[in-house]
Amino acid sequence: LEDISARLSIIHEQLENMCEEEQSKYDNLPESLQSSSKADEYEEAINNLTEAAEAVQAAIDAVDLI
Repeated sequence: LEDISARLSIIHEQLENMCEEEQSKYDNLPESLQSSSKADEYEEAINNLTEAAEAVQAAIDAVDLI
């Protein structure tokens, strides 16, 4: 189970890194594009990555209870 928890932790870290990258892209959009479909894509990606990271963290917590 320790191996599973460790692998999940790596995945969690990768998801958080990807989320930070998307957030950085969003934050660096010119003002003229902040209401564009590209901005919407970044926001959706950020939300999806955040949800995925939270789900993986929940899995880590569950495995650690076993």
